[in-house]
Amino acid sequence: MNLRGSALALASCAALAGSAACGTLPSAQMHFVGDEHEPVLAEGFAPCRTEVPTRVDLDPSEPLVVIVHGCNASGGAEFEELATVFEARGQQTVCFNYDHRRTLRATAIRFRQGFDRLRRRFGDQPITVLGHSQGGLVSRIALSELDDDEHDGDVHDTRLVTVSSPFAGIQSARHCGLPWLHVLSLGITVAVCQGIAGSNWVEIHPRSRYWTEPRPLEAGVADHLQIVTDEEGTCRVEAEDGSCEADDLVFTTAEQLNPALETDERVRLEHLAVGHSAVVGADARPLIQMLERHGVIAPVAADPALTPDPAEPTPPPETRAASAGSLNAR
Repeated sequence: MNLRGSALALASCAALAGSAACGTLPSAQMHFVGDEHEPVLAEGFAPCRTEVPTRVDLDPSEPLVVIVHGCNASGGAEFEELATVFEARGQQTVCFNYDHRRTLRATAIRFRQGFDRLRRRFGDQPITVLGHSQGGLVSRIALSELDDDEHDGDVHDTRLVTVSSPFAGIQSARHCGLPWLHVLSLGITVAVCQGIAGSNWVEIHPRSRYWTEPRPLEAGVADHLQIVTDEEGTCRVEAEDGSCEADDLVFTTAEQLNPALETDERVRLEHLAVGHSAVVGADARPLIQMLERHGVIAPVAADPALTPDPAEPTPPPETRAASAGSLNAR
């Protein structure tokens, strides 16, 4: 292995880390229905909207979903559409925004501090935390057993859902976890890692203690639904002739699976054959159906016009057959 090869391999980390910091983080005052206390302003917490308003109204008597996006390359405006689906099913949403080049731990602590303030206002009402890609890493660290000075409350009645998150570390960043290589290169690899991934380069590689010795989830976390995406053969950008110009493969299933996490009985593994970005955007239907099956998102309400009245007699077979035939003819 030579230094040039190491640098080129590491360059693919940009698929997760992006190339620039997020700048000013969208934040909004969170007002609570029926609560006379002052509104909460927690850095990074804001409505899941492209145009972020300065205020969001939340009802502590209704369920809440907190969405934690991945880096710039794995999310974008798609989360507004996903939030709209939740809201159409009667579930409030709020998004957590962060600078994806900061350390995972610093981001997780900031998330947890804001989340604890939300948790207190919502009492015993369940809250779901849904993290995609790097957002799943941040969410799991935040809901693990942090040190006492890193949080201000517990996480009772909280569900964790992660999608496409590399819990075994990122293979293309493996060179960042080799101390001997940093010495041999006279620190050049450190500069390369920092330049590409930002401050979190020390945490995202497979040798990081976050993945080799992960802290257990807090006792108040009810369960962890881990959705692994099989991204092989997927396409993000298709050419006019039908060929694939850019694939949607960011993490392999091996990068997403970590036996050290799966020993927790609260972890439930599911697999989806879908691209990394598409799973929360262009091809989100399989994810929504998966969330419905696990009770994370409420199912579509039945149309009363199509639901038979139990008080009415069941039509004879020939009538039902005729009705079915007329529907199929439409």
